[in-house]
Amino acid sequence: MRFYEDKGLLNPTRDNLTRLYSARDREHLQLILKGKRLGFTLVEIGEMIAHHGEGKTASLDISASTVREQIEHLERQRREIDEALVELRRSYEGLANALPR
Repeated sequence: MRFYEDKGLLNPTRDNLTRLYSARDREHLQLILKGKRLGFTLVEIGEMIAHHGEGKTASLDISASTVREQIEHLERQRREIDEALVELRRSYEGLANALPR
């Protein structure tokens, strides 16, 4: 939580050295964690939270185009990961077959 505080995403009040997290801070933490799970950067999450007004439900302020772009980004990452796994498995099989038995 201090990490997110250092990044300006959480702003708890203080009582001497004790941090006091409000309901709004806890709500922002939920939004931060949701944004991270959805693959957004902390900068993007900070912008989404900045648009999150008082009394709004705990959801990220995301446009349809942002959602579409994030889906495309994650699908591209998944393809790259799948390609890397295929290459690593080939390398592993080659190494395993080259070991003396």
